[in-house]
Amino acid sequence: LCRTLFEHLTPGGGVALADLDVEAGDFHPPGTEGVFHHGFDRARLSEQLRQAGFDDVAIETACEVHKDERRYTIFLATARRPA
Repeated sequence: LCRTLFEHLTPGGGVALADLDVEAGDFHPPGTEGVFHHGFDRARLSEQLRQAGFDDVAIETACEVHKDERRYTIFLATARRPA
């Protein structure tokens, strides 16, 4: 997926991705259609973006969601295709 994003950008173009950090699988109710993972590991995503050719890779916490007395973090990942 990261390589496909890279190839669709013009040189100097950027990408921004937001999603849940890795969680135990309780953010979405059981059986929620279209849910195929339980968040993303920031270090692994960062490495995948770099391996695809991106630079200026940065991942930070965008916000926190409080749900059912639990706290979930949402990250924002940004990266740039070199010019």
